[in-house]
This record gives sequence, structure tokens and C-alpha cells, in this order.
Amino acid sequence: MAGFSSLLRRIYLTFYNWTVFLGWVQVLYLAVTTLRESGHQQVYNAIERPLQLSQTAAVLEILHGLIGLVRSPVTATLPQISSRLFVTWGILWSFPETRSHVLVSSLVVSWSLTEIIRYSFFGMKEALGFAPSWHLWLRYSTFLLLYPTGITSEVGLIYVALPYIKESEKYCLRMPNKWNFSFDYFYLAIIALGIYAVLTCTLICLGRERKLSPNPRGSSWSITFYSALKTLKESGHVHVYKSVEKPLQLAQTAAVLEILHSLVGLVGSPITATLPQIVGRLYITWGILWSFPGKTQAHILVSALILSWSITEIVRHSFFGMREALGFAPSWLLWLRYSTFFLLHPVGVTSEIGLIYVALPDMKVNTTHPITNRKWQSCVISIFNLVHSLASHNLPAECLSSERGIWFLLCVAHLPAQMYSQIDVFRRGA
Repeated sequence: MAGFSSLLRRIYLTFYNWTVFLGWVQVLYLAVTTLRESGHQQVYNAIERPLQLSQTAAVLEILHGLIGLVRSPVTATLPQISSRLFVTWGILWSFPETRSHVLVSSLVVSWSLTEIIRYSFFGMKEALGFAPSWHLWLRYSTFLLLYPTGITSEVGLIYVALPYIKESEKYCLRMPNKWNFSFDYFYLAIIALGIYAVLTCTLICLGRERKLSPNPRGSSWSITFYSALKTLKESGHVHVYKSVEKPLQLAQTAAVLEILHSLVGLVGSPITATLPQIVGRLYITWGILWSFPGKTQAHILVSALILSWSITEIVRHSFFGMREALGFAPSWLLWLRYSTFFLLHPVGVTSEIGLIYVALPDMKVNTTHPITNRKWQSCVISIFNLVHSLASHNLPAECLSSERGIWFLLCVAHLPAQMYSQIDVFRRGA
């Protein structure tokens, strides 16, 4: 009886995998043909139905994991399939304005190539009991290229859809209503932007025997670096922040997950090294640049800050991404990881402290902002006065004015925290 059940399972999974394989072949063929003949604007119209059918069929994979037909844990399957269904139905189908975007073409090509290789691999394993070595290589190597292009396209299309989501108020539930409950689809999409790529990648990596994961946060930093350089060259430093605001906020806020990684033991980095650096950078990103746009966003220090941050993070995430994917990192990447620190860290910290100083006049004037309301100011001033009274006999005279004194206090808190976290990482080595 067990042998018969096993046979039925293999027949069903073989049929399922090869059927969905054919669906994705159709999607790829129609996408490439339309792209060549009519341009990217018409790609979605050509592949809409087969894309929706092929992607929605993946819901069965969640069921397969739940009832034990396959060994893939549902914790790895669910987030990936849910995120793709969100883009397929919640973005592309729901908001037609996004369908003519060039990212649709990169999304569809990345998805279809990935799935053609994946479904044919599992279809062959179920039908024959094995898959050729070249197919195994394709299965776990093309992932390194196609996953970041797919994730970048998904996140990009959600971002493109945000204005249309806000304007249309589709899927929103407003108060008052009989359920006494409100829901805003716009904020759901924003939350998805914040956690979507990193959470999906993390859960997929935890469910894989081989950790072949690229780093989506590294991808966000690459976009930030490219946008900053391009704007710096074409428009000057004044417009750099505006060109990188969203990818910068996304990449830096995603770092909060690294604190969680340390707390639950996913990585060996101690929380004492991770926490001060991430909190310091979040303070600059949201508490300074986003909160006080007046003088800070157009300052030349923003360019120095973003370039130093992005180069540091590109090197760091590519190092750890390669080490997780292949089990090792090349010696030249190891050298970059622990040598660029000596140049980039002083530039970054100097820019951070400088931007805090630049923001001080706006902090003093803007009493309506949540960060500078009077209750918060009273607390900060009380702490400052205490430190000021204790240190006044030892500080230079120019540090005793109100603004310079606050700047000194912020620097005293910020600089050691940043230095400690980086020196600890450097001391621990790779």
C-alpha cells in the first residue's frame, strides 16, 4: 500500500511540475516575442492570463508542504509565493497604470527563467528519480543572478504603484463602518516595501540545505550608490538626497532585521556591536535627514555620507552574501571588507556628526515636529543642563553656547557608539 501511495505521489508531482513548466514556457515565449516586436509597453497584455494561471498554481505548493507531499517547509514556501501573488494580483492586476513599466519585462523574464529551470528540475527528479548534474548546477547557480533581478523588479513595481494606490484608495476600508475597523492598502504596500525583500530572502535561506542567497539589502545599496553618483555628476550635490531618499530609507531601515538576527542567533555578531551602529544610522536617516529637510538634505555632507555608507555596505553585504552562498569569500574581498574601513568609517562618522550640527538650528526653531515637541525638548534640555554643569569647568569656552553644547553632547553619545561597533567588528575579524 505504501508503494502504491508513493507511486501516486510521484505521478501527481510529475504531472504538476511539467504542467506548470509548460505554463512558464508560454509566459517566456510570449514575453520575449512581444518585447522584440512591440516593446516593453505591451508585454503585460500579451502574458497576463498565462502569468496569472502559472503563478496562482503555485498556491498548491503550500498545500504540498502542509500535507507532507514534499519536504520543503511551508515557512520557506509561503512568503515567496505570497509575495509573488501580491505583485501579480495586488499590483499588476489591481493597478493597470503599472503594466507598461519596463520593470514588468525584467520581472516576467526573471520569474519565467527561474521557474522553467525549477519545475523541469523537480519534474525530472520525480519522473526519473534523478536530474543531470548540469541541471542541478543551473538550479542552484542561475538563482544568484535571477533572484536579485526578480526581487528588484518586484520592489520597484510596488514603489511605482504607490501613487496610484494612494489616489484610488482601492481596497481601503474607512471608518465609521459596522465592523469598527479601518484598513489602508497604501500603508500595507509601504510595509511590504520595508520587509518584503529581506524577510523573503531570509526565510528562503533558512529552508534551503544550501544557502545560495544573494543579498537584497546589498542590491538596495547598489541602487543608492548608482543614483547618488549619477545625480552628483549631472545635477550636483544639492539634489543627491532627493534621488536616493527611498532606496536609502529602505536599505537602512532593513538593517533593523540584523538586530533580530543577532538576538535569535542566526548570525554570530554580538548585539552590542550591531545595535549602536544601526541605531546611530537610523537616527541620521530618519531623525535628521527626513525630519529636518531645510538645510540638511541639500548639504554637501549628504553626498559624502551616502557614498561612504553605500560603498561600505556593498562590500560588506557582497562579502557575507558570497560566504553564505559558496561557503567562502575570495581573499581580495576579505581584504576590501577590513581595509576600506580605515578610509570610509572616518568619512562616514564625520559626515554624520556634521549633519547633526547642521540640523541644530532647525531643531531649535521647529517646535511642531514630533521629535522636537516641547515635552521632548524639556527632557533633552534637562539632561543637557546636567551634563553642561558637570563638564563646564573642563570644556573650551566656544562649547558652552546652547547650540554648540547640544552638538557636543550629541557627538559625545554618537562617536563612541559608532567607533565601538566598528572596532569590535574589526577586532573579531571575518
